Formats: sequence, C-alpha cells, structure tokens
Amino acid sequence: MKTEVKYSSDLTNRQWQLIRQLLPRKRRLGRRPIDRRRIINAILYVVRTGCQWRMLPRDFPNWSTVYGVFWRWRDDGTWQKIHDALRAKARRAVGKKSTPTVAIVDSQSIRTAEGGEQRGYDSAKKITGRKRHLAVDTLGLLLAVVVHSASCQDQDGAKWVMEKLGEQFCRIKVVFGDFAYGRNNLPLWVQQTFGWLLQTVLRPVGVKGFVVLPKRWIVERTFAWLARHRRHSKDYEKTTASAEALTYIAMIGLMSKRLAYSKKLNFKTRSKTTGTVGNLSHGSRETPVTSVSSMEADRSEKARCHKSDRHVAGESDSSIVPEKPANNGGLPLPAESVEGRELTEENTGQSLLDRTQRRNADGTPFVARSRGLLGVREAAQRDYPRVRFAPQHRR
Repeated sequence: MKTEVKYSSDLTNRQWQLIRQLLPRKRRLGRRPIDRRRIINAILYVVRTGCQWRMLPRDFPNWSTVYGVFWRWRDDGTWQKIHDALRAKARRAVGKKSTPTVAIVDSQSIRTAEGGEQRGYDSAKKITGRKRHLAVDTLGLLLAVVVHSASCQDQDGAKWVMEKLGEQFCRIKVVFGDFAYGRNNLPLWVQQTFGWLLQTVLRPVGVKGFVVLPKRWIVERTFAWLARHRRHSKDYEKTTASAEALTYIAMIGLMSKRLAYSKKLNFKTRSKTTGTVGNLSHGSRETPVTSVSSMEADRSEKARCHKSDRHVAGESDSSIVPEKPANNGGLPLPAESVEGRELTEENTGQSLLDRTQRRNADGTPFVARSRGLLGVREAAQRDYPRVRFAPQHRR
C-alpha cells in the first residue's frame, strides 16, 4: 500500500522498512486490521506536536484506535523492544558494539499538567511534578528511563535506574553523574551491587556561569532532543508508564530517522567510490556510471563500429579495409588498444553497455541499433578468434 507523507513527523519509506520488521504479528482473527503505518504516524504526530488524543486530524485513524494500540504496546513492552533493537542498530552503524560499557545518568524535573500518580515538589527547582531520570550511552542514546515523583532525590531515584541497567546490560563498567550521585554512599552501593564504578563529574573550582562538563553534556543533549517533542514540554500523562513509553517513542523516531539517513548517505558514498548508482530498496539494481573520458572514447569508437557494421552487412565501401592481426608464430595475440582502451573480454562487454547509455550531442538519449551491436560483435569475433565473448541478446 502506497502511503503519502503529509506531515513532517510521518515515517518515510526507509524508516518504515526499519520499524515494520520489529512489530508484533497481526492477529488472524477479529475485525479487519488498520494500516499500522498510519497508526504509528498518528502516535508520532501526538508526541511531536503535543496535541490531545481526541484532537488528532482526520487524516489519521480514529483516536480511540490509535490510543488503544499505544497502551496495548505499552503494556506488553513492544515500544521498548522496538527502541532497543533500533538502538543496537544505531550503535553498530557507527562502529560500536550493540551494548555499551559506559553510561551517563541525570534527571530532569518537569511540571505535570493535570495531576496523576507520582507527583511531588522539588524544593531545589521549585517545581511541582515529576522527575524524568535517564541513563544514556556515549552517543546520547537512551539506555533506561524511570519517571518518578519530583520530591524524590537524585541519589534515591538513581537506584531504580541502576536496577534497570543491571537487568539489560552486563558490559557496563563505568557510570558518570553529577555531584548529587555521590551522596548517601551511592557509589559504594553501586560497587557492591553491580561491580560498577560510579564516577562523579564536578565543576571546576572558581569557575562561574555555564561550563560544559565532560560526559555530563551528553545526557543534557538527550534532554534537549526530547524537548523538541512538545509532548515532553510538560508531563501530561496520568501514569508514569505512559510517560516512559512516550520517551521511548520519541527516541524511536529520532533513531529511525538517523538510521535511514545514514544508509542513504553511506550508499551515496559507496556509489562514488565504486562507480555505481541506485537505491537501497529491495530488488534494486546498480547501474554503471560512465565518465566523460569513457563517453569520448565511445564516441570515437562509434564511428569505427559503424564502419564495421556496414562491412559485415555487405555494403560496398572501398574505404573499409578490415585489419587482421599479424601472425605471431602461433603465440597468443596481445590485447590491442582501441582508442586508448584495451579490447578484452571485460571492457568489451562494458563498452557495449556504455554505448547503450550514451547521449547524443543535443542531449537526447542515444538508442543503438541491435544490428549494429551484433555487427560489432561479429567483427570482433572474426578479428580476434582467441577471445571469448559472452552471449548477447537482441535488445
């Protein structure tokens, strides 16, 4: 089914190919299923624009259907599974292993709009709401998220984050955090429980104002990525599970877009180095790229081929005298040069393919005659009997 992209938050074809293989299987029984791509586009629209579920545009399915899929995949862990699979692909795409060895933790206090569970007052930030506790890798990709009351201190909420990290990752060795994570013997608890080193990154002594701190800026950048999605400007959710699921969905959109762009960019780079162009869609074919020098050589070769064609066809032309290679005493004939190009099995087939893609002087595509191509082939087989030629078919 062809789906047109109508909003900037919609999935492109490359993004959809990455996500569709991670979705759960469709049910065989029940009513006719709705296109899952449209449902995911609607959920991404809500996360990106921050609109209410009931205010979805009519371009998307009914809001109750979209919301039903959202909370059903939230409860069975589908959103987190999709997120973890894309994160592993994103890490491998930049040359890293799928699981990290370093994590950076931090929290962000946000206001709640209409109450809900786990609400509290953060006396340091003067905010009534919740805290969004994140653990990210060195690329800024999300490893774990815990949403809890804002009245909970960072050193206490970090234990829930560490427990989630311990369940999913076994290669972590170092965890970076700010000075708040050095309280209440939290580094000792992390060392005894998981065997990790909790390293606190402190501000330089005597420096005032904003300072970019090593490692800590990575998680701050992740918070900035999430802030681009207006659904995260406040915590509009009634439950913390929904807030965590929307965080995963925001990162799914970010990582799928990054992976789709990196595949397109890598393919263009590979095309420049190998001399091929094409697309990454399934079943696509790569076609050779003809340079200017090869086109000029083919243009001069065209005149020679035309003469050979006339000679093979039996036309009278006193100026056409076929050149036969001299006898070399029974030894293999050397590969002769035709307009600066060796006439071998490989480049002979290449020259025939290049001629079919050449353009005329006025820019119109050049359409070679089948008789001419076969005439060149017959002439080459006659003049060079020791060279094998692959069978060619009439176009």
